[in-house]
Amino acid sequence: MSSSTGERQGDQIWLPGTVADRIRTSSTNQIPVMPFEVSAARVGVIIDRRLGRQTPMWIKKLAEATPHSS
Repeated sequence: MSSSTGERQGDQIWLPGTVADRIRTSSTNQIPVMPFEVSAARVGVIIDRRLGRQTPMWIKKLAEATPHSS
């Protein structure tokens, strides 16, 4: 997964649906994600680790995403 930009609406960038929706409907191994989605995944991994819970693989992969330069 790589960070990417979506449609611009004013000063905001918008991507359709949730990350899970984009994964489910994607025909490729990559989906566009927003930086805040990557940050949220990183926090989720840290919290799961501290609580001793298993983090789903797709969240771990999302947390490892790097910005994509077009």
